[in-house]
Amino acid sequence: MKKAKEEDKTTASFSWWQDSHSRPPQSPWLHATLSDLDEKTKVMVSIIDQNDGESFATRAEMFYLRRPELLGTIHDLHRSYGSLARRYRQLASPVLNIQNDSSSSSFSATENGRRRLGYDEITAVSEEEKEVEAEMAETRLRVLKVAEGNLYEQAEMIRRNKDNREAIRLFCTRVQRLVDEHADLKALLRSHASTSPP
Repeated sequence: MKKAKEEDKTTASFSWWQDSHSRPPQSPWLHATLSDLDEKTKVMVSIIDQNDGESFATRAEMFYLRRPELLGTIHDLHRSYGSLARRYRQLASPVLNIQNDSSSSSFSATENGRRRLGYDEITAVSEEEKEVEAEMAETRLRVLKVAEGNLYEQAEMIRRNKDNREAIRLFCTRVQRLVDEHADLKALLRSHASTSPP
């Protein structure tokens, strides 16, 4: 029951990501790439939005321990993003060549028709790639902001722990001093009682 509530909370916190790919992509390659990116994003979200511990210190420690996994997933996401960008450049390059070719020489109607059909397909894919690129940039920015916020909170918690440790150490020193003074006073009182006449 508690776990289901936490999953609902996580789902609600990151609904922006789940809604961002609601329409089916036209290209199988693009669909596979987006699915891979979705999985990597879900892994990062699960690492960032974890509630494994009951206290803030335990959660911060868990985040710190899973930080290498988060960084690895971010590197994977970056590689996938680079793959999308390279694919976009490959698809955009023929469009520019077609435009240059058509302006510098004349083609037959059939050849122009075929090229126009290819241009339309490439343009449709290019528009789709631009949308994906914009979504990826927005997603990366959001994930990095969340990770940065968590790292800041972790650093703040570590600082507070150090302050608390120092305060506890000072308190223990004062208590020990009082215990020692109390023992000295008791000993002095006993010695004074034994030396004074009855």
